[in-house]
Amino acid sequence: MTSIENLSPSRCVSWYMMASYLYYQRNESIISDELYDQICKKILNNYENINHPHKRRIRKSDLKAGTGYTIKKYPAIVVSAAEKWLAGEFK
Repeated sequence: MTSIENLSPSRCVSWYMMASYLYYQRNESIISDELYDQICKKILNNYENINHPHKRRIRKSDLKAGTGYTIKKYPAIVVSAAEKWLAGEFK
């Protein structure tokens, strides 16, 4: 993944959650800081219109700061998808 232009804001939530899990729980940086920041901005700019089950775990203040540090419990589906991403099973 190199650009978020074609990703919906809701899909960005998925990428945000997976990248945050890998970075803060597994100490694995799978995307660039620049791309992570772009994802945060896209979610923040569209926050009110996003309908995603994990949106409730994301605070606007974290998006503004470009962090996912405060997420402490990740849903099993996020963990599973992130682990597959890390293993190279999808891009």
